[in-house]
Amino acid sequence: MCCGIGSISFEFGSRGCSNIISVDQQSGTLSFINNTAKQLDLNITTVKSDLFKFLDKTPLTFDVILPTHLTVLPKNNLNALSKLLSIVIYY
Repeated sequence: MCCGIGSISFEFGSRGCSNIISVDQQSGTLSFINNTAKQLDLNITTVKSDLFKFLDKTPLTFDVILPTHLTVLPKNNLNALSKLLSIVIYY
């Protein structure tokens, strides 16, 4: 529900971002991202999960989180989300 077919992930990768994590709930889109990233020699890790469940469980922090659907941003989770990142960009 968030990374879709990975267009933004591929763009970040093509511009030199070395550690990209793409989160989505759809296996098909994640498979597409994995195959395309391999062909383009990009370091993209895919995770099959709901965005907020992933963010709640991961010990990682992020410089940018770019959800492609504003509907995945329920107001009651924005406080928790803001604690995990240094920059939030809404697309």
